[in-house]
Amino acid sequence: MPALSTRLTDPDAIPYFLWDDPMTVSELEERLRTASEPEQLRLRALILREARDPDVWRFVSPEEIVRLWPQLAGRLGVRRGFWEFLLARWKRLGHIDLVRSRAPQIHPEKLDRDGVLVDPAAEILANKLCTLLSRGEVRGLVDVLSLERSGLRVEDALVPASSKDGGLTPAQLAWVLSQITVGSDARIPAGVTPVELRTFLEDLVSRLTRLAYPGTAPL
Repeated sequence: MPALSTRLTDPDAIPYFLWDDPMTVSELEERLRTASEPEQLRLRALILREARDPDVWRFVSPEEIVRLWPQLAGRLGVRRGFWEFLLARWKRLGHIDLVRSRAPQIHPEKLDRDGVLVDPAAEILANKLCTLLSRGEVRGLVDVLSLERSGLRVEDALVPASSKDGGLTPAQLAWVLSQITVGSDARIPAGVTPVELRTFLEDLVSRLTRLAYPGTAPL
């Protein structure tokens, strides 16, 4: 195997983070300019996963990460949380505008409520599932419960949600939800009791786990 290097200014060096897909710095730069969009996306995700963050900027800009975030997020593995933290802090400091990373819209036409444009409920549910995947929080779970009580079904929102976040699958969402703890003394919004929310959570995890079995998942 060719020797790996940290000399990223050397066009003939093989970057240390390409240990599983060796190519020179110049070859990597060329692919990032001219390869197909799926290949460029794969390489950018690889860099975000494997490179030290100061070295990332040699090949990928913050603006590119923001623009491609819906496609990149599901490819980052355990590094996803790190990049979410960094992007959120940079947004707070005004360095970047995360609005530009807007995920694909299921319903481009919005509803007009007294002059305010809002997403249809189906779009909101898909967005809530993406949010739950990235931040497994009780508030988001309560929102999903309310949307299901209005007549929507999580199962129907999985495919649209996965188009917004490529890392969303029934199994992955079930695993994230299984980490949520609802204590008996939890203060839950919208008048939902801890028992109601725990029951819903257990049922939802069960439904998603069932869908994750090969041959039954809709994704």
